This record gives sequence, structure tokens and C-alpha cells, in this order.
Amino acid sequence: MLRFDGGSVDLARREVRLGGQVQHLEPQAFDLLAYLVQHRGRVVPKAELLDQVWGDQFVSDSALTTRVKEVRRAIGDDGRRQRLVRNVRGRGYRFVGEIVPPAGGRSAEPILGRAHDIARVTQLVSTSALVTLVGAGGVGKTRLAVEVAAGTRAQCPDGTFFVDLSALATGQAVVPALLRSADLQVEGELAALRGLTALDALVLLDNCEHLIEAAAAAAEAVLGFGGPVRILATSRERLGVPGEHVWPVAPLHPTAARQLFLDRARAASPGFDPHVDPAAVHLLVDAVDRLPLAIEMAAARVGAMGMAELAGLVTARLDLLRSPRRATTDRHRTLAAVIAWSEELLDDRERAAFVQLSAFAGPALGADLDGVIDGGDALDRVCRLVDKSLVIAEVSTGPTRYRMLETVRRHASAGTDNELGLRHATWFTDVAEAADTLLRTPAEREGHQTIEARVDELRAAHRWARSHAPHLAARLTAALQLHAHSRLWVEPAQWAVELAGIIGEEEPLAPQVWAALANAAAHQGRFEDGSALAERALRSTDPRAVAVALEALADIAMYQGDLTRCRSLARQLRDIGERAGDHHAVALGHVDEALALAYGGNPGAALELLGRRERSSHAPSDLAWFHYAKGEAHARDDPDRAVAAFEKAIKLADGVGNRFLGGVARVSAASVYARAADPDRALRAFPRLITDWQRHGNLTHLVTTLRNVTELLVRVDAHEAAAQLLGALQSRDLKGSYGDEARRLADARTTLERALGSGLLQRSMAQGEGKDLSWATALALHTIEQLAAGADATTPEIT
Repeated sequence: MLRFDGGSVDLARREVRLGGQVQHLEPQAFDLLAYLVQHRGRVVPKAELLDQVWGDQFVSDSALTTRVKEVRRAIGDDGRRQRLVRNVRGRGYRFVGEIVPPAGGRSAEPILGRAHDIARVTQLVSTSALVTLVGAGGVGKTRLAVEVAAGTRAQCPDGTFFVDLSALATGQAVVPALLRSADLQVEGELAALRGLTALDALVLLDNCEHLIEAAAAAAEAVLGFGGPVRILATSRERLGVPGEHVWPVAPLHPTAARQLFLDRARAASPGFDPHVDPAAVHLLVDAVDRLPLAIEMAAARVGAMGMAELAGLVTARLDLLRSPRRATTDRHRTLAAVIAWSEELLDDRERAAFVQLSAFAGPALGADLDGVIDGGDALDRVCRLVDKSLVIAEVSTGPTRYRMLETVRRHASAGTDNELGLRHATWFTDVAEAADTLLRTPAEREGHQTIEARVDELRAAHRWARSHAPHLAARLTAALQLHAHSRLWVEPAQWAVELAGIIGEEEPLAPQVWAALANAAAHQGRFEDGSALAERALRSTDPRAVAVALEALADIAMYQGDLTRCRSLARQLRDIGERAGDHHAVALGHVDEALALAYGGNPGAALELLGRRERSSHAPSDLAWFHYAKGEAHARDDPDRAVAAFEKAIKLADGVGNRFLGGVARVSAASVYARAADPDRALRAFPRLITDWQRHGNLTHLVTTLRNVTELLVRVDAHEAAAQLLGALQSRDLKGSYGDEARRLADARTTLERALGSGLLQRSMAQGEGKDLSWATALALHTIEQLAAGADATTPEIT
């Protein structure tokens, strides 16, 4: 019971009294008051209150304001006086009332971050004969149970009895310990528990996991005899007794975890700086999974080392994180001992699954368990680890994922070996290859989702394979190439660069690596490097590597304006795709040939080719490429049909998350808007495109976009900025301009000369000459921002 001026709050009973009268509060309003009282030493930000009270549910600030008003009404406060709950403008709320300690001197303040748990478990204990708190070692089950027991003491006329099973070696000692706690005759038989059931009492049965069968038998016997006695148990797994109510105890919320560390650190070391870098504290408590015991162990070390050394300690030496309490049991002496205690309770098959699950870099999908954990029935064994609080099952709207706490994973991984690493890398390479096959079919979206759901595992698999099995890393590089290109995901290209320094020419799969690197180089504007890498890959007998190399060479030829060579390479790409049954390569071969025809001044032939080759059996991205090519063929003579085709391409690309193609189509659509009658729409479209290309290092398309921006700036009379940008984009290091683009840029320069005069045009262009692409990008974005500020706000945006 917490008493303040004029009233009281009973967190256990979830009851507020004012002048002795119980006040009605909605559950969320009570949770809000409880949290403010619990954290009354500081201003609680609005975002934190919304997170704590409403969780993942989206609510507006007005909902918080309404609940604050309800709280103030219940405790005799108001928004004008703010005697108890103060609004700190722009920051949040703080409970400023003075709390009067209860009689007897015991602080009734709940343990940090557990107000909700205390309230709900107290409610369960009042209505259920058996409640079990289940959670990982060190999560604070015992502390929570003691707090609940203290809060329910008034409801237990015959007392509260604490039975610590951790000190017992055998199951035969459980019943005597139970009877001894209540000062009953010790006979050691289950029948003797009948005397206990006559008491209106609460029995706290602590640390049941190592004697789970005996503890469960005793609890079931007590429940079977009936009577008012209730049992509150703590364990790393449920007792499995009929009528049992289980309450999972989770790690602390990040805010409570950080506050606990700061409180314990100040207590452990008077010289501790309370203003230590919040990010360092955040990283530290996350490294120990926000487990209260581990946080206390880490805080006890602050007097002996700085935060940087402490962070290194908690990630490398769990055995050096020791409890500051002298009277603690051996199994709670160090964090490593806490975890080892749980591991010792596993059977051999559970222990094997425990070690092998640690090979996963992140939460594991059930579909992947049998691929990495050997011996069959992996899912069943992992579910048993969930039951024992060594694994967390993340159940949401998607597939269930199985996650180890990081401290547990580090402990388990000490038993891993290269055989397990090989199994993990092989499985996820197989998964990636199967997904890559789907990317070339109407099920493309499913293929992308398969890869996206396993990014952490693919990253770990490639890293392990680069060091131990380069042939697997090469396979994985090839399998990720199309997905990474589509999603503008640059990491796989970086992995391939690292692999290229390891893999030898004699490796049969090396051409897969050269081809992937050639593709990346083509879009980074490194045409010479890309061509050399692609030519190396063409010597392969692997059709997939040859197809990627031909695609890169065709793109480079198109970017350099060699349209005859581009058409020849496109036909080779189509042919290799037909021989290999690769529908994606076939589609791109037709698209590249059509684009070369359109850019070479023959849009009719391009449209005729596309009309004959488009198939409903193509992947959505391949269909989008057909629409994109049609848009380019119509762009010069029929803007309306061009925009319609580009928008179809955008819709298809967005439907499967193809950010590269969506961006390319948006650039072309914006270019048509700029040249036609809708420059304001182009102003809205270009900034997103520019920043996307820049962020992902796609310099080739960044240059194309900036040249289109130059034309737009001319059209909207931003002449000097257009001239500066034109000067910057004439660098010999950038891809050349040809065909219709070159003609449009020449027309733009002519318009600028008429508007500025020859002298001012030359001076403005000189300001841009020699500047790098970053400067040109910043100029374009700044100019567009200024122009857009005066644009029609109702103009629709490209979506």
C-alpha cells in the first residue's frame, strides 16, 4: 500500500482510495498511475508511457491525456494545481506527491519494472490454487514471487511459507521441506500434506526445476486434498499439474533495465557518474538480455573498470560476472553458473539441440530447424527447450521463431564445431538457391520473402563459408545476386569482394563470383572493371554465371551508347537463357534488345519485339521490365502511353519489392513529367530517387537521374542551377550520354544560352566543372527543395 496526501494506491489489489473511498479507474488509467508512482523520481516521457500502458497498440496523444485526467480525478488532483501529477511541457509527466512509508518501516515500492507482473500475479493468486512463475535463470522469478507474497499477506490468516528447493538434492526431500516450512509434523509422505491443506496460507515453492517431478507431485497432492491453501511456484519450466496457471516472467523493459543498472551502479560505487553515455548503458543491458540478476552482476563491477571494459566483459566472459551478494547460492554465483544449471537439467538429445540451435545467428524459423539440428524431431526438442526457459518462442502473426537469449547463446556456442558450421552454411545455401529459382517465376514474391526472413542466417553462413568452405560461399553469392540487385541490398556484393580475395581461379564456382561483381560494378559506373570481370566469367561452362556476365556486359554497352553491341549481347543472353531454361535471362534478353532499338531511334521495332515475347508465365519483375521498355519506346512521341507503361512497371515492381526496377521506372516517368506538362509532379518525385541511388551506391542511375533533373530545372527557369549541374555532369569519369538523352541535354544547353547569355552560361557551368557527384547531388536536392516549396501542394506524387 502506497499512501500519499489524502489517499492511497494498492498496487497488488489494483485499488485507489481517496478519503477512504475506493475510486473507479479504468485498467489503463490504473496502469498509468502505477507506472508514474513507480518511477516518481523522474519525468516519464509520453512515448514511454504509451509503450508501457498500451504496448504495440497504436493510440493518439489524446488517449494519454484522457487517462491522465482520469487519474487526477481519482487521486484528488487537477490540471490547474497539478499537486500530485505534474505535466512537464514538451517532456512528459511526473508523480510529485510525497509517498508515506507504511507502518513497520518496510518499503512497499514494487521492484523496478514489475508493476504489471505484480498486479496480474496477485490477481491470479487470489483466484487460483496453483500459480507458477516461469522464466529464464536470473530473470527475477523469486524476487517477483516474494513481492507478491508480501502483498497478499493480509489475505493469508495462517501465514506465508517460503520453501527453497534449490538446497535440496533429491525429490524425497520435497515433502518434508514443505511440512517443515509450516511447522507441521514431518512424515515424508504425500499423505502428510493433508495437514497443510487445512491452512489458509500461501506456500511459495521456489526453484522447482531440478526436482520438477517431485515438486509437481507434491503440488498435485495439495490441490487434490482441497482446502484454502494456495501455492505460488517458481521454475524454469511449468509443473504440468492440472489447474496450474502459468505466468511467464520476461526480461525487463529496456527503460527499467537501464534504470536498474544505474541504481545498482550508484549503490556499488559512490564515484559512478550517473550521466554516463545512455547508449553505452543501453548496449550493456542488452548484452545481458536485460536479466535483473545479470544487470546487478554487471553493475557490481563499475568500481573496478570503465564502461567499455565492462561491455567487453559481459560479451566475452560470463564466468567473470559475479553476484555481489555473499549469501547467494553456487548456481547463482556467476552468470555462467546460472545458465549451466539449466543445461545440466537437459537430457542428451535436448542438450544436443541446445548446442546446435546456437549456430543460428538470430531467431530460427521452425522450417529451418531440421536442416541444422541433426537427429530428427528438432522442432519437438526445441519446444522442450522453450518449456525449460532456455529458448523463447516468438509467436506473432507470422511463422513462430525460436530465439535464445544472447547470454544463453554465447554459453551454448562454446560446444559448437566446424561440422555444425558446415551444416548451417549448407542448409541456408540450399534455401537461398531454392528461393532464387522462385524469383524467376510468378512466385517471385515468395522467393524474396524467403530470403528476407533469413538475412541474419545468410550473412552468418557466407561469413563462415568464406573462411571454411569457399565453394559454398560462391554458391551463396550466385543465389543472392538477383535478390540483392532487385532490393538494392549492397551487402552481398561486399561479401563477394571479400570472397574474391580468397577463392582461386581453379574453383569451379569462381565465375559466379566474377559475374556478381561485374553486375555490381556496372551499376556503380565502374565500366572497365565490370567488363573485365564479366569477360572472366564468360569463360565458364556454368550457364547461370554466363547469363549474369552477359547481362552486365549488355548494361555496360547500353550505358556507353554502343547499342549495336548491346543488341548482340542481348541476343546471346536470350539464347543462353533458353538453353538453360532460365526464363528471367530470356526476358531480360528481349528487354535489353528492345531498349537498344528504342534508344537507337527504332521504337516501332522495339514495341513489335516486346509484344511478341511478353508472357503471363514471367515473373512479376520480368513483366515490369517489359512495361518499362514499352514506356521508353513511347517516351519521345506519346508521353501519355509512356507514363501509363511506366506506372504499370512501378506497380508490378512495388508488388514484389523490386526497388531497383521501381526506381528506374520512376526516373523515366519523372523525366516524361518534366518534359510534358507536369513539372511539379517531377519536382516531388526526384528527391526520393536521388537519395535512394546515392545511398545504395548506384552511381550509374544517379547520373541519369541528375541529367533528367537538369532538364527539369531548365523547364522551370532555374537556369543558373541547371547550368552548374550541367557543368558538373560533363566529367569524363561519368557515363557518357547518347541518343535521345544526349539530344535533350544539347537542347537544354541551347535554351540556357538563350536565357543566360553565353558569358553567364560559361561562368555558371564553370562553377560545377570539376566538382564531384556528391556536390552535384547536394545542388540538385537543394534547388528542388527551394522550387518545391512554391509548387502546388495538391499535385499528386508518384507512388
